[in-house]
Amino acid sequence: MSLRDDQLATLKAAGKDFDYYNIANLDGIDHLPYSLKVLVENLVRNIYGSNSTDEHVKTLLDWDPNAEPSHEIQFTPSRVIMQDFTGVPCIVDLATMRDAENGFTDDNGDEVETFSIAIPEYAEGERPGTTRVLEEHGNDYWLDLIHGTPAFTPDGRLICAMNDMDVDTNRLTVDGTPFTPAGLQEREVLDGTDDDVLCVVQRTPEILPESDLPFLWQSNASDHDARSFDVVSIRYDGTWEPLTYAPGQWSMSRAGNGCVVTGRGMDDATVQMQH
Repeated sequence: MSLRDDQLATLKAAGKDFDYYNIANLDGIDHLPYSLKVLVENLVRNIYGSNSTDEHVKTLLDWDPNAEPSHEIQFTPSRVIMQDFTGVPCIVDLATMRDAENGFTDDNGDEVETFSIAIPEYAEGERPGTTRVLEEHGNDYWLDLIHGTPAFTPDGRLICAMNDMDVDTNRLTVDGTPFTPAGLQEREVLDGTDDDVLCVVQRTPEILPESDLPFLWQSNASDHDARSFDVVSIRYDGTWEPLTYAPGQWSMSRAGNGCVVTGRGMDDATVQMQH
């Protein structure tokens, strides 16, 4: 029998029986902080196969706060509250709210806590559930949907996606005019400003040859092809520059004067984050 079987207990309440895992009598449980007791219960409850074993539980019960970590253990949450791969959006949101709150003062100059309630107002014919056509594109062969489009720039211009069969390229348009280079296949729009669009692209070498690539990619140009998901900045006049150097699978978050790159290169499966 495993610890899971040994610790199974029954709680009687309101005329019903409830099964739970009693960890109060485990050797070593008393010296653990509450957060690790929660983890012990999670391990005991999920002992099954090799992912979570009696040995994992015993290792955690022998936890020494002064020792270097030497074992990995499983944690199996019942549900995921928020999906956030990098933690950056959450931290940025909290920092933004903190900075905004610190900026409010009363007539005496004392800081005050504030909150606001937004009440949406809709133009005639644009109440929730109504739709209107922003832009139309047709193609006799296929249409690729590009994540992040359509989108508006801060000054109100409309960014859309189109399949340009004349140059065999998924391109972006601004107010109906294509502006992204032929041979850079648009895969996702990450951010848009009044000056440029931040996006993920794949290069088609037959259309955009190595000789036309920016200096940053010259040393490894042959690897920036359909295998590589690169982040680039493209201005509305068609000029562009790469923001990731190594071929791989990349994404980026941008705010103000800073950006965070996440992903991995072709030569290393380790996920990276760069600021």
